[in-house]
Amino acid sequence: EAGISQREQRLQQLYQKEGRKTQFSSKQERDKWIKKEVKEIESVLKKKEASLAALEKTHAQASKTQAEQEAQIAAQGAEQEERESEQEGILKELKRLRKEKGELQEARKMLWKTESKLEKEVTAVRSNMQKKERQVDSSVARDIQNGLKSLQRIVKQHNIAGVHGPVIELFECKDTYNTAVEATAGNVLFHVVVDSDEVATRIISYLNRENGGRLSFIPLNRIQAPRVTYPTQYGKDVIPLLKVVKHQPVYQRAMAHVFGRTLLCRTIDLASEVALSANLNCVTLDGDQASHKGSLTGGYYEERHSKLENMKQLKEIRAKHEDLVAQSAQLKGEISSADQNVSRILGEIQKHEAKYNRVKSQLQSLAHDLKTARAQVATGKKQAASREASVEELRQGVAQLQDQHKSLGDELGTELVSQLSAEEQEEIRALNAHLKSAHKDLMALQTKRTEVETTVMNLKMHIEENLLKQKASLEAKLKGIGNVKVSEESAEEKEAELERVLETLGRVSEQESQAEKEMELCQAKLRDLEAVIERSKSVEASAKDHEEAQELDKLTSRKQHLLHRRHDLENKIRDLGSLPSDAFLGGGEKSKKSLLQMSGKVQKQLKGMSHVNKKALDQYMEYTEQRDEYSRRFDEQEREEAKIKELVAALDVRKDELLARTYRGVAKAFSETFVSLVGEAGHGELIMIRDAKPGGGYAGVSCRVSFGGEETKRMEQLSGGQKSLVALCLILSIQRIDRAPFYLFDEVDAALDPNYRAAVANVLAARANEGAQFITTTFHPEQVLISDQCYGVTFKNKVSTVDLIDRDEAMKFVTQKV
Repeated sequence: EAGISQREQRLQQLYQKEGRKTQFSSKQERDKWIKKEVKEIESVLKKKEASLAALEKTHAQASKTQAEQEAQIAAQGAEQEERESEQEGILKELKRLRKEKGELQEARKMLWKTESKLEKEVTAVRSNMQKKERQVDSSVARDIQNGLKSLQRIVKQHNIAGVHGPVIELFECKDTYNTAVEATAGNVLFHVVVDSDEVATRIISYLNRENGGRLSFIPLNRIQAPRVTYPTQYGKDVIPLLKVVKHQPVYQRAMAHVFGRTLLCRTIDLASEVALSANLNCVTLDGDQASHKGSLTGGYYEERHSKLENMKQLKEIRAKHEDLVAQSAQLKGEISSADQNVSRILGEIQKHEAKYNRVKSQLQSLAHDLKTARAQVATGKKQAASREASVEELRQGVAQLQDQHKSLGDELGTELVSQLSAEEQEEIRALNAHLKSAHKDLMALQTKRTEVETTVMNLKMHIEENLLKQKASLEAKLKGIGNVKVSEESAEEKEAELERVLETLGRVSEQESQAEKEMELCQAKLRDLEAVIERSKSVEASAKDHEEAQELDKLTSRKQHLLHRRHDLENKIRDLGSLPSDAFLGGGEKSKKSLLQMSGKVQKQLKGMSHVNKKALDQYMEYTEQRDEYSRRFDEQEREEAKIKELVAALDVRKDELLARTYRGVAKAFSETFVSLVGEAGHGELIMIRDAKPGGGYAGVSCRVSFGGEETKRMEQLSGGQKSLVALCLILSIQRIDRAPFYLFDEVDAALDPNYRAAVANVLAARANEGAQFITTTFHPEQVLISDQCYGVTFKNKVSTVDLIDRDEAMKFVTQKV
């Protein structure tokens, strides 16, 4: 197109040159016109050259700015890649932390499970320990039980040192010797060993002061070990009982005091012989005792009631309980440590999540900046293309003007001819031919250009309608890729947790199968033990002596006979009913025979009185007692009723007096306050209304008032403003009698005349000076003039505001409102 334009311009110049002859009449006229045209062309050319230079400068600056923007885009792209890499690292660290958190939580769950199991064991052992303690306590008297319980509390509460505990807790012996040791010691097993008699005295004082039971003490500083020479001629058949008792050396004197003068013998016969010969007490393994004084004591001992066995089991249970409590405390420490680790991991996870969110926000900001910068660069490129087209257009215009200037300059001074030279005519023919060919080519190119522009437009529409929307969607997905990765990490975490749960389930299944096997083994052992017990019982039953069995049968038979006899006698006694008091006197010195004779006579007399109600006396005594009780209670209630009525009457009198006194005070204050509000011409009084019934009390209060010489009116005859004034007068009258901390009045002067508003304001000011506080709302200036503080309440934009304002501003406000 530029070439065609140049050739068309040249052709036009040649045609204009050819027509100069017809245009101008002389050479001078033509040269004058040419000079004028050249001058105009130079002026236009100068302007276009200046515009071209300015446009080229602007284009160069825009190109530089665009290059800087592209460099900034490249830097931001690198920073975006760096942030994405950092985000990947954070995600990996989060994955590791979440995995570690799952492992720690799983370990904590196992610790919780172990703790729960251990707590159950502790509870069961504690229950067994309490049960065993009750068994041990049941073997001693109640006051000794209370004393032992109080001992622990007193020692701990008063921090008493030197208390070692009961004897039964201070030694051990084999189960074979339990019966012998118990038979020898008796209740001494529960005597408390202390360092000195001072400690014992101090504890006894606390026990007596608190009524904490009874205890016996063995002070180590007071007792002395008995000097005993044990016989040796009997060998192993006779041994000192002190040797079978294992204890610490510090308790040697206490144990010698309890067991030092007792020998353990194989049989009761040997025990009797040794007791008399050695002058010592003897005991057998079965608990039969032979005193050095010659008496024998014995009988059957129930092994399951053995104090020593119960104490031994109690010690074992206590040791197990202490061990379990220690394990529980250690486990609690491990759980606390696990909690701290989980909290630490959670804190680190929160830090990394915050860091991840921060990096994600930075990535989003970078993506937005990159999008904006790229859009600016694209716009700049479009503008640069437009500027380049403008520059090219200006250059073509400048070139055309230069050609025109050159052509006119060449024509200046030449002869004015009617036709062109042969060279110029040949140039015209060549230009026409070239232009024809160029126009043809231009038409083809324009057609092709139109097709290309149509294609470009379709592509643009496709880009704008489809591709750009897809790009936005993909960018949104890219923005959420962090969340997707987080979701993937969460899924992986859940899978890992599922694997841990499955592993735990497998371990639990293995433990369950192992427990079932152990239970089967225990059941088999239990069956074996039961069989052994049955065999032992049968062996023990068969080994009993036949004489003992016969003696037992005799004793059982005699016991049954005596129980039957006792039952018969109890029935006969019940049949006798109540007996006179002299029936129990006289006969204490009579023999059994004489008593039986007397009983026979009495039985004959009773047979003759079989028709008499034997329980009549009992019933009469019972009913008499009930009658006396009811009479006493009736008299008591009558006395209480009289006292209550007397109290009610006194209270009624006091109530009436107080009400009358209060009424007189309020009525006087009402009259005075009414005069101060209305003026000297006004008059007001309160009227007490009594009940119309005879003896009736007060029914209410009314008033009669007169305003400025008018006739006296009741409340229902007054106007609205007068009623407001009377009500306010009553409130102020009550305030004179029963003062309140403050009074809140809401537009009490709204219905009052100006003179009454002023009077009310003056009364309020006077009362405020006496110590009362009044908070009022008003739209009139009278109360504003006497106020100490003014607050303005405004309502703006649906919000109420309370502000402290001065009196002038308040007066201005209420004046405007009025």
